Amino acid sequence: MENDVPVHQGLEIEVSFHAEDIDAAIARAVAAAESALIFLAAASRAPIAAIRPIVAYDITPGITQHPLVQWVTGVMLGIAKQVVPQDVFGAIFDGVSAQPERLAQRLMLSMSWHRQALDEKDPGFRFLKLWLACEALEPVLADHYHVDGKGFQGLRQLAIEGGFTSEDISHARKVRRDLYHALRVKPDHIRTGAVAALPMLESLVIEAWFRLLGKPEIIGTLPSTTITPHYVMFQWRGAAVCDDPSKWGKGIHPYFDVAITLRRLPARRPGSITITYDVTGTPKNMERGMVTGYGLMGPSGLTYLEHGAGEDTID
Repeated sequence: MENDVPVHQGLEIEVSFHAEDIDAAIARAVAAAESALIFLAAASRAPIAAIRPIVAYDITPGITQHPLVQWVTGVMLGIAKQVVPQDVFGAIFDGVSAQPERLAQRLMLSMSWHRQALDEKDPGFRFLKLWLACEALEPVLADHYHVDGKGFQGLRQLAIEGGFTSEDISHARKVRRDLYHALRVKPDHIRTGAVAALPMLESLVIEAWFRLLGKPEIIGTLPSTTITPHYVMFQWRGAAVCDDPSKWGKGIHPYFDVAITLRRLPARRPGSITITYDVTGTPKNMERGMVTGYGLMGPSGLTYLEHGAGEDTID
């Protein structure tokens, strides 16, 4: 309860799968749990957060060492923030308000979609919102370049000026079509196409804003990269030693009571962070536990830390 109002604190889902190894089982379990959340959101008409795995372990009978993977959230790791260029902010703040209403509305709509896109980790959804940020500008881009707006001719002209090609826009439109029209295309195919198109869209939407504002010289002063949000999670790998795995399940699981102390150091190389850390883990609901490795899960994937070491650099 918060202020006498009931608050849902979380939902735990337990799933079991036959698989060739624990990583394959994790992938299948996450997919099944995500499907359940889709149905729950549809039935309740309420938002439900994405899956955040907690622990996965092997329950194969007849073995005593059961491979285990555990995720620890809430790791207090200070990631560098993007510095806001004051001249760029001023150009946007003053420039948009000085434009005719039609252009100002289109710029605001584009920037609103861009803001939402920056909050997406999934490349498909990030592509979707970045494309909408670009598509919102097509009518005013067509006016700017004095071209017919059909077929996204304004966006194509912008792409050519930005060092891309008209074919690059055609590729992005194909990804858009696959996403919008639910064609019989495998998700991996859409994801691959979206990932390939993202750098162009992230570049073109910026190009479009400042060309339409009449300040193309600002483009080169913006931060060179975007930031993708990502929970920093600690992943612990090992084995649970237990003669009778049948006691696990229904809320009783083997896990390690993990304590992590992280401290940031000056970065060893650009684009990275260097940390010092201390990790301890106490086995729970098992006879004893074994640790084979651990690492930090960040935007670029899992970075394994040397077991027993006290310092590492993470991209």
